[in-house]
Amino acid sequence: MSHFVSSRIANLKPEKGNQTIAGLIISQRIVKTKRGDNMAILTLDDRTGRMDITLFAEAYNNARDLLLKDGLLVISGQVRYDDFSGMLKMSAETVRLLADVRQEKARELYLHLDSGALPANFARELGELLDPYRQSPQQEARCALVIDYQRSDARAQLRLGDAWRIRPEDELLQRLRDLYGNKCLNLVY
Repeated sequence: MSHFVSSRIANLKPEKGNQTIAGLIISQRIVKTKRGDNMAILTLDDRTGRMDITLFAEAYNNARDLLLKDGLLVISGQVRYDDFSGMLKMSAETVRLLADVRQEKARELYLHLDSGALPANFARELGELLDPYRQSPQQEARCALVIDYQRSDARAQLRLGDAWRIRPEDELLQRLRDLYGNKCLNLVY
């Protein structure tokens, strides 16, 4: 998260200029403005604190499809002190899915593998797993793949070529963890 945010919620201070936070939507309300437009008030939690975030009509219309309960978001906006509640609030300007920000900013995915834990058909299995997440005419893949291979008598890092660049989507990362262990991945931003 430190690569995506300017501060954790617990450490926010009212400042001039935009700040960026990330967290889980735990609640949301849609309300009508006096002009009849819709706006949203979200409560975002990042495990250090919670914050109410207001999305006025334009920001709400741009982000409406992203506002799902339990969705992980990265939000930028102006943080101010609210005299009524006595707490900090944010007026959002941009709202993005955490997964989209990760795909945009991830430069390398290190896959740490131990020879003793690999199946005999490892290369074919890995190729089939990665294939849907590789560069295609429809979707750009920017993240380089580095295999950090270790066995009892040697260790090597293999940086795969551009044809093996991937999109580090949640599903791919989870499938890699399921196959090779929870500690097998390291994303570099």
